[in-house]
Amino acid sequence: MSYNDASIAAAIATRVATVTVPAGVPAIRGATSTPPDVLQVLPYAIVLPGNDQIIYGAASRIITGTFTVRLYLGSPTDFARRFPALHAYRTALRDIFLGATTLSGLVDQVSVINTSIATDDYGGSELVVVDVTVEATKGESYNASA
Repeated sequence: MSYNDASIAAAIATRVATVTVPAGVPAIRGATSTPPDVLQVLPYAIVLPGNDQIIYGAASRIITGTFTVRLYLGSPTDFARRFPALHAYRTALRDIFLGATTLSGLVDQVSVINTSIATDDYGGSELVVVDVTVEATKGESYNASA
């Protein structure tokens, strides 16, 4: 099976939608790899494609793609009060692939390699976000004869 960006992004979104957060923190209400025009519910995650790297060897290649999981949480007003929840989401998302590193065989390894808390504009509204950078790697062989 070859590296399929759309399938990998969809599998990441499926995994994010099932993240469990501590009591008192609103559950993630959905995740997608196809950004909607308007966010209907919050918190909501969108998986965005990033850079990739391809390393070639003798009749093989290793593809490593990055994806940003951006969890939209709400308005930046009362930011200090929201901070404990931001940390809870960040912690939960950091661990989403522990013990499940192949996305059902789509890749050889998927890992969270970076997290951050920031703000982003979506549909004309500024929102607080937790960004998680996910790296997905797969080795593939190919016919190298001419």
